[in-house]
Amino acid sequence: MIHITDHGRVRVLTLDRPEARNAFNEALYDAATDALIAASTDNGIAVVVITGTGQSFSSGADLTEMAQRNSGVFTNGRHGFPGFVDHLIDFPKPLFCAVNGLALGIGATMLALSDLVFISSDARVRCPFTRLGVAPE
Repeated sequence: MIHITDHGRVRVLTLDRPEARNAFNEALYDAATDALIAASTDNGIAVVVITGTGQSFSSGADLTEMAQRNSGVFTNGRHGFPGFVDHLIDFPKPLFCAVNGLALGIGATMLALSDLVFISSDARVRCPFTRLGVAPE
């Protein structure tokens, strides 16, 4: 779900769901939130960088899982979307995003909630909320 690597005082959180273009499901929201919590309390870490594997930074929310929410079989994560966004907003250390490829939906919102964004020249940022009929963050 997420790889954590340290380079001196820089912690890199790599979203790792390339088969879903790093779309956020409940498990990834929880893993990313747990990683942010751990980094925020680690005195050896000064900066956190979030990036993605494969051809996308993040393709947003996992629409397959989103469709299951009303099915009666959906289980909420420990933190879920609200906890993840709260921790992005309240993160006490510099938070950077390194964007490769697509940043869609929550992937685009993360950029606005970061302190600094590095973005490749061929990256695409999109907010398709109204087209998909979902509420934006």
